[in-house]
Amino acid sequence: MQAEVLADAINQLTNGSDSFRGQPAGARAIQLPDDQFAQEFHFLAIFGRPNMASACECERSSTFSLAQAVQLVNSKETTKKLASPLSRVSLLLRNNSLSDQERIEELYLRAYSRPATASDLKVAEEHLAAADGRPSGIRDSYEDLVWVLLNSREFIYNH
Repeated sequence: MQAEVLADAINQLTNGSDSFRGQPAGARAIQLPDDQFAQEFHFLAIFGRPNMASACECERSSTFSLAQAVQLVNSKETTKKLASPLSRVSLLLRNNSLSDQERIEELYLRAYSRPATASDLKVAEEHLAAADGRPSGIRDSYEDLVWVLLNSREFIYNH
């Protein structure tokens, strides 16, 4: 995915948002008018948003780098989005009428735009079951699941 689309897809999955100087609240990365935001919002620069010196899309970098891998697995911004009381995980856990299976299915729909397969459900439910004894509990397990989803090839390339 292009840098802007990936940033917006992460926000869709986490229920997060980014703020851009001079832009209305709720503006998406794909709506940014010029390249000044790549310096301000480092994520866009890391994932290859071009400096827009010309109209040619060929300026966009599509090679995967170590900086991108680190950003995906260890982003402070994504960590904050997941820890927010308004995060997707928080909203799903507050809804007591949902089962774990329904929560997992919601995350898969948000991440991949497809239902979770039987195998997906089995792995996720086993992970959640292992969390029962941990002090941090179920919330951390759901956050782990979101991290796994957003770091998968299916999310990065097919969302």
